[in-house]
Amino acid sequence: MDDRMYKEFLESQLQWSKNQIAVLDEMESKLQEMKKIAEYAAENDLSFNERKKLNSHLKELRNEFSFLEAKRSPL
Repeated sequence: MDDRMYKEFLESQLQWSKNQIAVLDEMESKLQEMKKIAEYAAENDLSFNERKKLNSHLKELRNEFSFLEAKRSPL
């Protein structure tokens, strides 16, 4: 492998890493939001409608998280 090819390889690995970090950051954000919702629900006496709304939001976040998880690619 010559220097040019090696440089291209390293640049592609760097870009891959940056993409993975971006996806992981988004995943972390979804998890933090889910945690806040769970803590809020645990600390408060919620009505049926409030619980239903929060559960719906959690389901949406879980789906978004699953999509992001599927976006992650192996090296």
